[in-house]
Amino acid sequence: MTNKKGSVITKEKTSFRGPSKRFIAMICIIAASVLFYGFTPSADEESPLTSVTIVDGDKYFEVETKGQTVSDALSLANIFLSEGDTTSKALTANISEGDVITVSRSKTFFLKTGDQTFPITTTEKTVGEALLKDGFQVGKFDEVIPDVDVPVTDGLTVTVTRVYVDVYEVTDDIPYTTKTVENAKKDKSYKQVTQAGKNGSVTRTFKKISKDGAGATATLIGETVTKEPVEEIVEIGTKEPVKTSTSAGETFTVTPPTGMSLTPGVTSDGVPYHAIPTMAQSNSVTTVNGNTAITASGTFTFKKQIPCKATAYEGTSISNGKWAGQTATGRKPVYGVVAVDPSVIPLNTKLYIESADGGKSWVYGFCVAGDTGGAIKGQKVDLCFSTEDQCRKFGRRDAMVYILD
Repeated sequence: MTNKKGSVITKEKTSFRGPSKRFIAMICIIAASVLFYGFTPSADEESPLTSVTIVDGDKYFEVETKGQTVSDALSLANIFLSEGDTTSKALTANISEGDVITVSRSKTFFLKTGDQTFPITTTEKTVGEALLKDGFQVGKFDEVIPDVDVPVTDGLTVTVTRVYVDVYEVTDDIPYTTKTVENAKKDKSYKQVTQAGKNGSVTRTFKKISKDGAGATATLIGETVTKEPVEEIVEIGTKEPVKTSTSAGETFTVTPPTGMSLTPGVTSDGVPYHAIPTMAQSNSVTTVNGNTAITASGTFTFKKQIPCKATAYEGTSISNGKWAGQTATGRKPVYGVVAVDPSVIPLNTKLYIESADGGKSWVYGFCVAGDTGGAIKGQKVDLCFSTEDQCRKFGRRDAMVYILD
């Protein structure tokens, strides 16, 4: 026979030895109750046995019970749940014949992220499932140690390192190159930009990786030329100029730039030094004291001195072609307007220029940085004169350029 609630695995059996005095007394009490109240079978006596299987880890229990709920079946099998343990059906759920009830035992592991560690109690099987069930989001590039497929065990430490990946682009210039083309029919003083140079551009792609917000490293992962540079072509003359003599009294006419006053020195015959740049002036050596210069053209203060190579040009179509009469600042190309490299000498800067030996050999005088030129790069200046003949006479010389206050 079975007990009142049912049995586990085997059914209980007893042998009959005859009625005892206690048994006879109980029968009398029951009979009296029936006569007084009427006979009504109890629910337990009417309920059939229900067979279910309980799986607890690697243990299996076959249970026959008159109980109605999962909790009844577990109690009959002496299975007790700890905090965090779960069952495949709720404890209060009704059971049916043939049900399989699975008990999932919880495990506690430790999640370490950044400088913090958290205990997590779970019934999930793997690290990845446990993190997901706990609501902990693992990013695409995050590092999880041990791997997400590793089974969860009590006391396991899981380290998650946040990995941040940023892909970005940087666009840089590709400097253009300059090609020089010689023209034997043009004098050496001739130069002409026949094709303007243009910078190209290249786009570089970088990947920056940082772990837990520190130790960022950027790596070049690709580059694309988005615009090819355009080569600058400069035509220069190679023909030797015809040497001509000039009279001793020849002078150059000086027209000061607008807004600039000249205070030149003069020779004994009254000719301004700055008006005769090809004339040696042994009596006009510049004296510099700190940032003050005493020159043939007067005394002035300056910001700095820049040694340069000086060449000459004139503003007509003979030397400038389609750019004749034009400058980068809109001024007319006249004596006193100097072409410079703006990265060395900013446009519109007031200047004073003389020979590198302190003005002993020649003096160009007060002038302004008013133009640019394709061949004027770095510490070079191109001095404007009135005629091509004057440019030929000047040629190429060492100069000292004073940047004025």
